Amino acid sequence: MVARAVYLKKADVVCERAYNRNRSWFQAFTMGKAKPFSTPAESVEYVETIVVPNRKRLVEELRVIGIPVDDEDLAKAILAAYEDGIRKVEEDPEGAVSSYVDPFDEAVTLAREYGLANCW
Repeated sequence: MVARAVYLKKADVVCERAYNRNRSWFQAFTMGKAKPFSTPAESVEYVETIVVPNRKRLVEELRVIGIPVDDEDLAKAILAAYEDGIRKVEEDPEGAVSSYVDPFDEAVTLAREYGLANCW
């Protein structure tokens, strides 16, 4: 277990690194494409090859930090919400890309409410 302030500082770095990694992978994925994401299949490929692996890595890196001392339930809820979003995308990638609801909305909302400004 770690102190809340230490967790927030380290987790924000992890979240920012994941965000930057996603931007970089997005740029590589779309490079040279005149109309990226012009088909549902291309959107599915993106979430399966970029979004899901990056979110899994985010969860793993957050777990490495440890659970904050007085906020165990909330920290676990954030991780569970990310894992739930990953599961939803893996189970139905077509539905995930065609839905107006981001499968990671709950995780991002919980993370931001907790003070993790850089989690997406």
